Amino acid sequence: MSKYSSNSSKKKKLATAAAAVVLAVTLVGGATLSYLQGASDDVINAFHSNEVTVDLVETGAAMNSDGEMVNDSFKIIPGTSERKDPTVVVNATVDSYIFLTVTDTTNSLVTYQINTALWTLYSTDTNADGATIYTYYHQLIVSGDNAETPGEDGAYSYNVLINDVVTYPASITNSDMENYELGDISLTFKAYAIQAEPFGDVDTAYAQVMQIRQTAFNVGSEKALSNAVAALTGYTDGSITLTGDVALADTLSITGENTAITINIGEYSLTNTSGTALSVQDAAVKIEGSGTISGNIESSDTASQAGAIYINGGSVDVGGATITGTAGAGDYCGGAVYVNNGSFTLRGGTIKDSAASGYQSAGAVYLTNESIFTLSDGAVITNCKNGNTQSGGSKQITSGAVTVAYGSTFTMAGGSITNCALTADNQYGAGGVLICGVGSTFNLSAGTISGCTGSRGGAILIKQGAMNMTGGSVTVNTATYSGGAMYIYDAGSVLMSGGSITSNTCASGKGGGIRACNGTAVTITGGTISGNTADSGNNAYIDNGCTLTDSSSVLTDYYNANA
Repeated sequence: MSKYSSNSSKKKKLATAAAAVVLAVTLVGGATLSYLQGASDDVINAFHSNEVTVDLVETGAAMNSDGEMVNDSFKIIPGTSERKDPTVVVNATVDSYIFLTVTDTTNSLVTYQINTALWTLYSTDTNADGATIYTYYHQLIVSGDNAETPGEDGAYSYNVLINDVVTYPASITNSDMENYELGDISLTFKAYAIQAEPFGDVDTAYAQVMQIRQTAFNVGSEKALSNAVAALTGYTDGSITLTGDVALADTLSITGENTAITINIGEYSLTNTSGTALSVQDAAVKIEGSGTISGNIESSDTASQAGAIYINGGSVDVGGATITGTAGAGDYCGGAVYVNNGSFTLRGGTIKDSAASGYQSAGAVYLTNESIFTLSDGAVITNCKNGNTQSGGSKQITSGAVTVAYGSTFTMAGGSITNCALTADNQYGAGGVLICGVGSTFNLSAGTISGCTGSRGGAILIKQGAMNMTGGSVTVNTATYSGGAMYIYDAGSVLMSGGSITSNTCASGKGGGIRACNGTAVTITGGTISGNTADSGNNAYIDNGCTLTDSSSVLTDYYNANA
């Protein structure tokens, strides 16, 4: 707050770096001293557009040799009052916020009352010199039913003090003032004005006009939300709290490697009905609250898109929100979330009722280019679908819930993936998780994948990628063609040391639990595989050219073409 002058120098001159009206007073019972200094230079703050200007005027004030407005006609006489009429005068053609600061170093030797019928207290602070700074504001409305009426000159005038007076308490004695010199006792007033739009609320307007950085914002509209993000960009300590549902006309974009923002959506919604709701590029975003984030790009066939949250090189951590999204027919899309060379964490939140329909797309979350997705205990992915109808080789590869591609990693450390499915007759689609490409990895240590339906791989399909299963459960999933629980092909691999694969079915095909083909490797050192059913190879079907290693003899009721 160093921009305010406390006028605390004990030199017999008026020294004010900010607006000042200086009042000289005479001490009764002793030598004449100038004790009381007011505040107001000829302040004209023109905030650029829309013709908003502000003056601070006072009867008896005059410009001194330092270019400061000074009123030196005041004398402290205990038990008396004197007229003091600082008045803020605003010329504005648009709605505006008017701010008034009062810097007080009177040490209770002067009393006064702010006209709170016109001025609302915004904040109370203390500057480096120990002076108390009160900030007030008034919202000027120039049009509409609540419009204020200007004076005959077209200006809006607001007096600062009740009855335009200051009072000197009767209890003051010489000893109360003997240690003060001119400038020690002062009231400094300064006024600012700024157009109300596009700032949207008093907090954002104040941050702009006072040229300070605000770190916490409460917002209830798209404009206020966008302004808050703009103010927090480039910093790592920002937070935004929604105060109501926010409907987005455009995607909310958060960018910058040095940007970290926490958004608490509370119980409210952040919704874009015709595009992605949130885009994060290189920034770190944490989302708290139990509300909803939803987006929709159903009409698009553009590749690499997201229905709700798009992450490119950044990170998003969701702690409790519900995410829903619909991606179009574009390839490599995520119905709810798309992550490119970034990270996504779902801890306690839910992704549901989301959909996609392109090649290698995912009903819920699509990962590419060494991205990382962590699903933690309490998090849920449910009722997500994929309607890919493309045919011919790899064009058919897709998933109902999560696609892990191009060296990415999905770690499931808890939570559940339930009731996700393919909604089209796709030859190579997993109902739950697709691990696709060399270097792509699925680590399952806890949680459950259940109730999912796919063509090859009711729960999991692995193409060239790897799965490490140390815990968790894959149960009651269904495949149309092969691999009730999982389908592994094209040099993919599975290492199972814990967890369970149970009660999965492939009634018309091979491998109720596991189907391995095309040079894949299955290594089992622990865990449980039981109760799965298929037309052939209830718990597993291992094709020619594949490798099965079962050091703990976990696997029973299976077929191995290499045996």
